[in-house]
Amino acid sequence: MRSAHLQHLAALARLRLTEDEAARLRDELGDILGHIDALAEVEAGGDEVVQGRLAHRDDEPDGDPLLRPPAAFAPEWTDGFFTVPRL
Repeated sequence: MRSAHLQHLAALARLRLTEDEAARLRDELGDILGHIDALAEVEAGGDEVVQGRLAHRDDEPDGDPLLRPPAAFAPEWTDGFFTVPRL
């Protein structure tokens, strides 16, 4: 990775890097990009699409089932609402 690219990335991220930090980051980003290049060379086995094995169900809105109503575990409850101390 060239210094100009690193300076551009640092400016976009609004980072202030010392020379030591920039050198270390340049090396780390170079290693990461090297790994990405290696992944790009891997044969993925063609265009075969893998389908999921789980059966899909229709998304139907449903309330969360509670073991007991909220009023049963609320410290204070007024007109269907939790009552909390005023801040």
